[in-house]
Amino acid sequence: MWKVFLGLTASHHMSAQAYMKVVQEGPSTYDEKIRADTYRTFATDANFKAFVPEAKLIRLLNGYCNVSGQPYVQGMNILVAPFLVVLTEAEAFFCIQRLFSSWIPQYVYFSSSGNQQSLPGVHAGLAVR
Repeated sequence: MWKVFLGLTASHHMSAQAYMKVVQEGPSTYDEKIRADTYRTFATDANFKAFVPEAKLIRLLNGYCNVSGQPYVQGMNILVAPFLVVLTEAEAFFCIQRLFSSWIPQYVYFSSSGNQQSLPGVHAGLAVR
């Protein structure tokens, strides 16, 4: 259902081999930030922890950062986790790529000017009342 909702059809290339190439790139420059969050993902939910090993979250998030060129933004782990419950790791990867790029691009958008970095989507979300 997630693939249909996100508009990923059979014509989209979502192979496990393509995902394995992404994983082979290894940790992203955001690996430390990713690991600082993933251990807390649904930390009190034993069923989730048993079903979705932290290593899956780490691989998928590092892969996304490597492929997209976008940074890891705190909270992405919570957005990714439900996909890993119902999809294979490779399918979840392609779904989050579509989610972040097409549905919530400002959440992960990152801009930098001079020494200041800003996450305009996160700030916009905080401003909603």
